[in-house]
Amino acid sequence: MHLIRKRFGFALCYALHEQWSRAICSRETPIIDRESIVYEAQNAKGVLLGVLHNDDPPVWEIVTHVQCAGLRTVYKISVGGISYAAGIDPQHRVITHNQPHKP
Repeated sequence: MHLIRKRFGFALCYALHEQWSRAICSRETPIIDRESIVYEAQNAKGVLLGVLHNDDPPVWEIVTHVQCAGLRTVYKISVGGISYAAGIDPQHRVITHNQPHKP
């Protein structure tokens, strides 16, 4: 897998909270639920998202809280056309980035 990272600039970001996972993402990050419906981060409360805990298979958890995280530097990255997960705690990550839905 080849990672390409390009600085994008500043964007309004949101923290998504689930039972064990928490991720901060930009408003432009596609939030894709179990039914492949795409949401903006600020509208993700109550949405079922895929999460990864440690090295276990992905599970679905509900976004319990969405909080504005302010303006932050964001990067557009490419990981070869596959989905990936991110999170504050690397042991509990949220799958929010899905290549077919990237703007």
